Parts: sequence; C-alpha cells; structure tokens
Amino acid sequence: MFLFPKKILAIDVSDSSIEILQMSQFLGKIKVSFLSRSELEEGIVEKGKILKKKQLVLKIKKYAGDIVRSEVAVALPDTIIFSHIFKFTGQEAISDKEIMSEAKKTMPINFDDCYYDFFVQDINGEKIVFFAAALKKEVDEYKSVFKELNFVPRFFDLNSLCALRSLDIEHDGTLVVDIGGKYGVLSIFDNGLLQLTSVVNFGGENFTEKLSEKLNVSREQAEVFKMTYGFNPDKEDGRIFLVLQEVLQPLIDEIRKIINFYEADNKNSPRRIKKIVLSGGSGLMPKLDEYIFENFSINTQIGRPQLGNLISEYLKSNNMENEIDTVFFAATLGLATRYLEVKSHFNTGVNLLK
Repeated sequence: MFLFPKKILAIDVSDSSIEILQMSQFLGKIKVSFLSRSELEEGIVEKGKILKKKQLVLKIKKYAGDIVRSEVAVALPDTIIFSHIFKFTGQEAISDKEIMSEAKKTMPINFDDCYYDFFVQDINGEKIVFFAAALKKEVDEYKSVFKELNFVPRFFDLNSLCALRSLDIEHDGTLVVDIGGKYGVLSIFDNGLLQLTSVVNFGGENFTEKLSEKLNVSREQAEVFKMTYGFNPDKEDGRIFLVLQEVLQPLIDEIRKIINFYEADNKNSPRRIKKIVLSGGSGLMPKLDEYIFENFSINTQIGRPQLGNLISEYLKSNNMENEIDTVFFAATLGLATRYLEVKSHFNTGVNLLK
C-alpha cells in the first residue's frame, strides 16, 4: 500500500494583500512546501467583497506557482462576516434549535440568505456559543474564484479565528489586536476560550495615509517611515512618532472600551486582561508594543505564529529569509493546521461553505 502526504493550500485574502501557504503532513511530520505573499491593488477587494473577480483570479494564479487542482482552505475577511458570541448558563446541554433561536433574536440578518455555522465552548457549566454567518452571494463569489482556479474548497473560516489558532498565546486574559491593512480585529481569549471579538474600522493604511499627508511624501516613502521608525520618539526629530501617535488614538480608545466592557461584564466572576498580543503587519512597527504598554500598563508583545519556524525554514531554503516576516502567515498557518488536525490551544472554527 502506498502512502501519500496529506496536503492543503491555505489562502488568506484581504483588501490589500494575498497570502498563500501549502502545508503537508506525512507520517506525523508537517512541513511548509510553498508560500508566497503579494500586495493586492486597490479596488479588487473592498471591505472583504470581491469587486473584480477576474483580476483576483489572475493574481492568485500568478502567485500560487505551479500548484493545480489542490484542496484549498480560505480565510474569509471578517468584514463580510456577521458574528456574535452568546452564553447559556446553567444548562447541561444545548440544542441546535436553541442556538438558532437565540441567533435569530440577536442578529439582524435573514438566515435564508446566508451560510452559517457555530461552535460551542463549555466551561464550568456555561455554554459559550460563537455564531458566524455570511451572505451566500458574497461567499459564492469566493467559491467561484477557486472553481476557476481548479481548486477544491474544503472550508471557509474567519481570518481572526485562523490567526488565533496559530498564535502563541496564553489561555487566560489575552487581548489579541490584529491590525490589518484596512481594518482591525480585537479578540479576547480567556480561560481557554474565545470570549469576545470586535471588528474596528482601523488598519495599517491609516498610518501610511496620514504620514504621506502630514510629511508631504509619497505613500511608498510613508510606508518606509512607518516600518523603519515607528513609535520611536528619538528618530527623525520625533516627527514620525507624533503623527503615528495621533493616528493610533482611536484604536487606543477602542482597546480601552473592549477591556472595560469585558472586565465590567464579568464583575461577579472577576477576569482581567493580563496580556495584549499584537498581530498583523502594522503590529511590527518599531516600539508600538512599548507605546501600548505605556497606555495600559499591560504586558504587550508581538504575536508570533507557533509554527513560524516552519515558515522560517522554507524562507531560508529558498533564500527569502529577509523578504517576508512570519507574522503575515498567522491566518494561513491557522487554516492549514486545522485541516491537518495539528493540535493547538484553540482547535475550534467555523465552516461557511455550508
């Protein structure tokens, strides 16, 4: 009998970039066999919705290399997802009917027009349900993209859930701040469970645009300033720092709101945010972690994927180690490990193919 490795192609599509990663598992050993990352021109995908399908197909085809007829897992942008977390207390069991009834009362959508899925987390008799739904017309557009590429979709998960699955985070009191290109996602992971998640209209491009405007430089130069000097007040006479500080304030306010809300909501069973983990490309801005620590006095660090060493090995063997940071592949790693059933601190997810 011949044994073949199990493979999955994981793809993360956002408004501003595409990350592609292929991972395989054979006789218990996992490895990254392919990866690429490309910027996505403005207007192809906007707020998670595909506006120019043909261009997206061509882009993925170009950067997927020689991979054909692969099984594919996709990280859908959180901006096209309706999600809600609700709790059932004092019940030993909870039926799908009860979950759907609660979802219909809470979420302002027509479920006949949506694909939806949920998972139930159980702790000390309390059932915590994460429920996600997306419009069929928007998910079907993604499905048609991969059909044209001769890829076979296995599941469509949420970007934020995939990233959580791959990050090296603790079980208790962690706030993950994922700063994407055009939007961000704040997620609280506590007591081993996903407790709260919120999409914010703020991303790395806010920094780039404001630097370009205030310093009268090109967007390309502004991006260099952002990622080279970041929140270091001693560089460039503090000019970069002052602009970035102003831009970041709305996100600081959102972080404070979600922390206050979560801690107040659990006053009968006190829970505290003990760590902030920064994810997404703009989370790599120099000294951003120190600046956030100064605002909240909460331990703050960059969120590195647990299996980032697999990416590093691939980059090194292909002479790409100085080109791409492992942080960009958190979502695709989370996708791939779920499909390959690699054990993680957070194994749950949804499948919006159904």
